[in-house]
Amino acid sequence: MVMRKQIVVGDPPSTGGAVLPYDGPENTLHGHQVALIGGKVKCEACGKIGVIAKAGGPRRFGAGNGNQMALEGDLCICACHPPPPMLSVLHHTSSYDDDAYGNPALAPFYDEQIRAVDEKTGQVLDGVAYYIKSSTGKVYKGYTDEFGLCPRIDTEGAETLTVWFGILALEQEGGI
Repeated sequence: MVMRKQIVVGDPPSTGGAVLPYDGPENTLHGHQVALIGGKVKCEACGKIGVIAKAGGPRRFGAGNGNQMALEGDLCICACHPPPPMLSVLHHTSSYDDDAYGNPALAPFYDEQIRAVDEKTGQVLDGVAYYIKSSTGKVYKGYTDEFGLCPRIDTEGAETLTVWFGILALEQEGGI
């Protein structure tokens, strides 16, 4: 069992900064608005606005409208590499067992998120075509977001992902 503190608006990533307030369901913990997976984070190290990505176990408190609460150790997906973990500094009284060590009765759960980065400059590549094929034949395609990210890919077991970017991605898709 792993107990992780809950993240609230104002808590920072390890690189400095803060979770930003949001409009929507008013969920609070002792007067602090709870942070959500997908919530915006200002990162002081890279100066960008990132988003909170789930890391750790599969279980989370629901926060309404399909949202999940962020926990300490979740990641700030910004321009930093590697993504900095979130820290709980404003709210110390509530923690949650996210089942990070798993329930032996449940099948393992895997997820990956791929970022396109220029190998020479290290710059994030936004708006680049991608084509991802899993070892089970499932295909994911589209264009990277402003952070150079492809969508998070969730699988029930370990799979190999083959990735093409740019013109090679479009060729795989048959678009050229």
